[in-house]
Amino acid sequence: MHLARIVKFAFIFIAIALTYFLLSQNNEQLERVDIPTSKDSTNLKKADVKDIASTIMKNPRFSGEDNKNRKWLITAKNAIQSGILGNENVELNTVKATITTAKNEDLSFTATQGFFSHEKEQLTLQDGINIQGLGLIIDTNEIIAHLKSGLVEGKKSVTVKTKQGNLNAGNFAIQGNGEKVVFSDGVKGTFKLRGTK
Repeated sequence: MHLARIVKFAFIFIAIALTYFLLSQNNEQLERVDIPTSKDSTNLKKADVKDIASTIMKNPRFSGEDNKNRKWLITAKNAIQSGILGNENVELNTVKATITTAKNEDLSFTATQGFFSHEKEQLTLQDGINIQGLGLIIDTNEIIAHLKSGLVEGKKSVTVKTKQGNLNAGNFAIQGNGEKVVFSDGVKGTFKLRGTK
């Protein structure tokens, strides 16, 4: 009986020892698990975000510079930003914009509504557009301003007022941030001759 008790305790001791040994082996394996470094984590897939939620903004301001470091600024009463991440489009209401011309003067734009593309750095204005600067007051209903190159073009009929007189045209372009203004397509105008009142 005494021998049976010793064998019983021996088996229990061996079972405990083996259990401890096996558990310690598992812990060592857990300790050896490699955690990826930040260098390795660059291979992780980015979240597939295709569309962002619309954001409503009050009194937004967007600014930048053209390819000759001349400043431009766009403001609006309110705006809605939406679109693909990295290529957001902004719908603008009651828009004001200013572009610094090649002669370091302000060319200002107002319009009822417009659209601004971050990726293209392009401003499209629609309805009740008024442009002032370069000695001109221009009224039209649609323009596209390429803010990086300084090209402003209008494909709809335009009315122009100057100190010398007025003209109408089918379309126009302001090139090189005001270095040149071109009117085309059925240009008609009335101008004062020099020396007349």
